[in-house]
This record gives sequence, structure tokens and C-alpha cells, in this order.
Amino acid sequence: MSKQPLDEHVATAGVPTTEVDPAGAPLPKWVLGGAIVLITIAAFAPVLENGFVNWGDRKDIVDNPHFRGLTGENLLWMATAVHMGHYQPLTWLSFALDYAIWNLNPTGYHLTSLLLHAACALAVYVLLRKLLRLAWNGTPIAQDGWSQMAAAAGALLFALHPLRVEAVAWATERRGPLSALFYLLAILSYLRYAAVAARTQRSTIERPDLPIRNGRGRDYRLAVLAMAFSLLAKEFGVSLPLVLLVLDVYPLRRLGAAREWIRPRARHVIWEKWPFVALALVGGALAAVSSAQSGVVRPWSEYGLFARIGQCFYGLAFYLAKTVFPHNLSPIYSIPHDLKPFAGHLVAAAVVVTGVTTLLIALRRRFPAGLAAWVAFVVILLPVLGLLQTGRQIAADRYTYLPAVAISALAAGGMLRAFEAGHDPRRTELRRVVTVGSLLALAVLTGLTLRQTRVWRDSLTLWNHALRVNPACPVANDNMGTLLVEADRPREAESFFQRAIANDPTLVEAYNGYGVALARQDRLADAIAIWQSALRIHPDYPPARANLDRALQRSGR
Repeated sequence: MSKQPLDEHVATAGVPTTEVDPAGAPLPKWVLGGAIVLITIAAFAPVLENGFVNWGDRKDIVDNPHFRGLTGENLLWMATAVHMGHYQPLTWLSFALDYAIWNLNPTGYHLTSLLLHAACALAVYVLLRKLLRLAWNGTPIAQDGWSQMAAAAGALLFALHPLRVEAVAWATERRGPLSALFYLLAILSYLRYAAVAARTQRSTIERPDLPIRNGRGRDYRLAVLAMAFSLLAKEFGVSLPLVLLVLDVYPLRRLGAAREWIRPRARHVIWEKWPFVALALVGGALAAVSSAQSGVVRPWSEYGLFARIGQCFYGLAFYLAKTVFPHNLSPIYSIPHDLKPFAGHLVAAAVVVTGVTTLLIALRRRFPAGLAAWVAFVVILLPVLGLLQTGRQIAADRYTYLPAVAISALAAGGMLRAFEAGHDPRRTELRRVVTVGSLLALAVLTGLTLRQTRVWRDSLTLWNHALRVNPACPVANDNMGTLLVEADRPREAESFFQRAIANDPTLVEAYNGYGVALARQDRLADAIAIWQSALRIHPDYPPARANLDRALQRSGR
């Protein structure tokens, strides 16, 4: 990425290259931070009116007695449970605290998720301030108010984007913002540690005969501890060691070109990641075991390696496209049951991703921030791109929560570059255009976010919206059919189950729901046939087996 050696970085760090702009006088630290928190809360305030939805909330919260209370038995369950495919004891503890205050009032659960998201937005702002200082080597533009404004704009881009709504408005996805908060705190602690390590290295630059001192202290230990907490909330933290290496290359510049990584100082920088790697291995193993035990992992027999590689390319292109044009967001983007590895949309996605990667590699010396942000974006997404597929989604809005920080950092850097150009009186117009354009973009994103939060108001609103986005979506049709059965409208539910089965003949949940709808109409023979079809697809599916057993007993069989 950046081939700038350490001694060159040290020699230029803190050396002013431009004059301080009086118009960019820095604001008190709390002003922009407080504004970011308040704006974020205001944009997501409608979630406080939302209820729980039949999309994980029932099984995780409404019908789950195990987190209700801080008894020894409940705490043991939280610490050991693999529920719905996740090991998340810290998330369960947060739900337990909510229950102690709010019982099962959904407003309290949504409030906690909203406050966590606001805290993440503040953490992103602090992180972007540090990254901009590092990227600009401590020049005046990196210290004044323009840097603050660029970091604030980047943090608001992260916080107000409608792709964040799923992670905040869906109570079950509390684990996302909670894990992300500790992930961001780990990076901030690591950056403070790296500053101490850099000073230690500077002291030995002129004395290479001196032994290398690791300089590890409180900040290093806090970074490791924060990563552990991140993993206890959600497995997304497994990517942190690689992200720290990316930061070591740029903007920290502790590592140069890859061929220089065999040198003693570079080896030391790499070796210091071993506690993070150890935690990542443990976290990854727990995630794999949890998913396998819960039966949410899609087997390789359903679709092979090349199809999954195509899905990875598609996911990356999909997230980039939705970041730029967040239209038709949905709680479920179903993966085709017969995914073809060389389908046109997968090939097109591979071309786009390969093109972006090639371009950024070619520009790595002139634009190191671009390649660093792209690598971080890909690395964070890697566990959920589909190589180890869980669930029936080809992509999900919630997966962009942490990767979006890399995009926000790049946007903040571009904005600061435009502000820097504004020091030239002949180019002050650029600063004005960028400022107005950024405000308009944030206003549009806020409006889209306010609208998207209402999509999660209740189950009926959620699945009506999902079916408007994709009327053929099997999971959305299945969930809508289930709602109608629960509302004692089984005849209306039939068409939704039929559509779900037609678009995904392997969706055993739809067969089971269809059987229930038929049984509610006293069409017991038809229901038995449907449940038998379900068990041919999934012989060990408990609901269909239990329903079939009861139906056979009622029919004297």
C-alpha cells in the first residue's frame, strides 16, 4: 500500500506543510460529538414505537425464558447457550438487563439498541479524527476545525445510512452494534498503543544496536480485552487482527512493502498480533460449532465451491451498490436454491470487484488510503460472504455495520482533501460545494433512514414491505403465510405458502406452515401429505414431525 519507510514518516511527522486557516478553528471536543449523538438518536427515534417481529424476536426474546433474570441458572445458560446459531453471552446479558427494567416492553429493548448505535457513531467520530491525523502526518489541516468537520461528516455517513436500520430496529440484531462498539474501542486502544510503540522505535532509529522494546502497556491490554468482549457479543470480531495489520501499513506506516516484513522490526509488529489471532481462532471455532449445532449451516452438497465464490463477489458488489444507492432495502435477500456459479449477475459482480481491486492496487502509491479502506472492507465482510453459508440470505443489510466504517473513513479523507485545497483562495468554491453537497447527502440519507425504521414497526408491515421489494421471495412469503395462520386466516395463507414452495422447493418451514393452514381448515389428509413431503426434504425437522404425529393420531393411524 504505502511504501513510505518509518524514518521518512518520523522525519515529516508534525511538520507543518500548510498555514492554519482561521476559518477552520477547532471546536470544543464535546460539541461535534454531542451533535452526532443527538442527530443519530433523532434519526432513529421511530424505532421506539416498534414492536417485536416474527423474524427471530419471538424465539430469542418473546418465547425465551432463559435470559429473564440474573439467577445462577440463567447466567449459566447465557454463558453456554448456542441459540439460533450464535454464541453471544454478552448480548444475552444485555437482554437480561433490559428485562430487569422493561420486562417484555419492546420500547426498552429498542432504546438500548439505539443508544448502542449512538455510542458507535461517537466512537467512529473519534476514530476518524485519529485516522485523519495519522494520514496527514500531524499537519495543521489535520488539527484544525476542518478535520473535525470531515470526521463528523464521515461519522454521520456511518450513523445515518439506511443500511444501519436493520441492526438498530431489529431487536434480535442487538449483537451487531454491541459487538461493533467493542471492536471500535479495540482499534482506538490499539492506535494509542501504536503511538507509544512509534515513539519507542523513534528513540532507537539512530541506535539500531539497541534492543527492540515492545512498549506494551495498558492500551495494548485494553485492545485485547475489547476484542474479547466484541467476540462475546458477536463473531464479527474475528477479523480484527487483519484490520490491525492494514492499519499498521496505512496510516500508521509501521509496516512497509510486503517484501520488507521479514526484517526484525516488521516481524515484531506482526508478532505482537498473536493474542488477537488466538482470540480470533477461538471465536471462529465457537462460531463454527454454534452454527453447526443449530443446523443453520448450508451443506456443500446444496451448492459447491464455485457457486460460493460467485456469491462472495456478488456480496461485495451488492454492498457497494447499496451503499451508493440504498434503494429497495429488505430484511431478506434470498439466495436462489439453484445458485449457478456462472450466472450473469455473479459474473458481472466478479468483474466489478476485480476491476475495483486492480485499480486500487495500481494507485496504491498515490492513493494508499483507497487500498487500505478496500482491504479492510473486504476483510471484515469475509466471514459472512458465503464461503461458510448460514441461513437463506445471499446478503444482509446488517452485515454492512462494521465494514461501513472503512467507507466512512475514505469519505472523511476525501472531504478533508477538498477542505485542504480550499486554502488556495482560487479554489474556495470547492470547499463550499463539498460542504453543501455533504449536507444534502446526509439530509437525504436521514429521510431514507426515518422511512426505513418504520418498515420494522410490526411483522405485518415488515413482510408486506419485503414482498413489495421481491414478491417471489420464499422466506417473506412463508412468514406472511405464518402471520395469516396466526390471525386465523388459513385460506388466505395458502397462496403465500404455495408461492414460497414454488420458488424454493427445499424450504421445509413453508411446507410445515402450509400443512398447518390445511389442518386449520380440517383438510387433514392434505395436511398429512404436505408434512410427509416436508420430512422427505428434512427428515429430522421437529415441527413437521410433531404435526404429522398428531395428525396421524387424529386420523386413527
